[in-house]
Amino acid sequence: MTWGEPHKAVRGHQLRDCAPDQESHSRAQVPTALDTRHRELAHRSNSGVNVTLSWDTETDELLVCVDDERRNVYFELQPARDLALDVYYHPYAHVGYDDDALAS
Repeated sequence: MTWGEPHKAVRGHQLRDCAPDQESHSRAQVPTALDTRHRELAHRSNSGVNVTLSWDTETDELLVCVDDERRNVYFELQPARDLALDVYYHPYAHVGYDDDALAS
């Protein structure tokens, strides 16, 4: 994965793997509209929980994607700019208990 390439796509788009496949190293890649529209700002992974903060260049919105392999849960949050890093570091604190986002 190269800098600026999104870890995963956002809603309605195909999810991308964290690690590039062998084929991607053997040929030059041409950026797609999805690659240039969504910019990964930060990514962290620990104990089966992958968290990505990305920015949509067209809508100027931020998105935090959480893929929790331990619980088999994936959800997305759209934080306000001033809360983006807090949501990135503590995503479960920003998910309401009545939210359907954690339904598996």
